[in-house]
Amino acid sequence: TVLKEERIVVGVLNLHHNRLTRPAAGMLAIWIRTAPWALYELHLSHNEIDTEGALEIIEAVARAERYPTDRPGSSFRIPLWLRMEHNSIQESFVARAEEIFRSHRPVGDAPHICWMTGAGSAGGENQC
Repeated sequence: TVLKEERIVVGVLNLHHNRLTRPAAGMLAIWIRTAPWALYELHLSHNEIDTEGALEIIEAVARAERYPTDRPGSSFRIPLWLRMEHNSIQESFVARAEEIFRSHRPVGDAPHICWMTGAGSAGGENQC
């Protein structure tokens, strides 16, 4: 990709409201696996990504050892902030995503995936 060839470093990638579908999710997954740096945030809400496309992205992150990443000014590693609300993702996604992470990173009992349901932090339910 151009980003990789030109060595353009991206920390936050906002691709919301772009009608992205499963093929785009697959291309993003390849980029996540092969980019020499880690993203801090990936915003994919309000697209048309299905469950399988979302899981491709999760698997790419789970396989990439640079996640969670160090951030300038931080003394600890920070996970990827990934927003995928308002896509075509089924309820089975969270359990399947957790299985993918556990297959690649089988350390500890704590969940690897945290998510928010409902209307944002004020009216939603936090699952960690």
